[in-house]
Amino acid sequence: MGQISQLCDEILQEHLKLGRDLDRLLLPGLSKAKVISSTSILPITLPKTAAELFTWRNGTQTGIASFYDMALFPVWYLMSLNEATSTYVDFQREFPDLLDRRYFPLFSSGAGDFIGIDCGENRGADGKIACYRQATGTVIEFENLKIMLRTILDSFRSNVFLISDEGRFKTNRTQFREIAKRLNPSLERWSPEESD
Repeated sequence: MGQISQLCDEILQEHLKLGRDLDRLLLPGLSKAKVISSTSILPITLPKTAAELFTWRNGTQTGIASFYDMALFPVWYLMSLNEATSTYVDFQREFPDLLDRRYFPLFSSGAGDFIGIDCGENRGADGKIACYRQATGTVIEFENLKIMLRTILDSFRSNVFLISDEGRFKTNRTQFREIAKRLNPSLERWSPEESD
């Protein structure tokens, strides 16, 4: 088992501790060969960590639960490779100036915002993680996918993410920022001067 799969499994365990059986909504992972063949039509190559993410689970079943229930971490659900590829192609065709072509979407808010991985030249094993929000554009949020998942896992373990009485995530933004800054020290995104 690779590091990405292990971190994701540990995040699922944290969901269970909060009474959330997210695994029931996740689709079985793809073979590495299927990930490679499914993305071979793209002008980019997925970093190894992104490919491993889709071999762990091929996204979340949509249409059977609310976006809140589908979230792997607050607001964001894991897209299937097909959904991510379609989203990438659609954005490049219809909105080429909105999302840099080197970012491949991995997670969606369900409302038009995405978290993607940098697939630019010399990415190889991993790539920076950027968040595209319609209101603010693209911002680098994590140094790479492994660190992003570690940030999420540490946030669960530190009770930064809790579940409200309505079944929605509540986030202690101050504590999350502290964890994110500690694990992503080179990024301005998590400095106190930056806003959410």
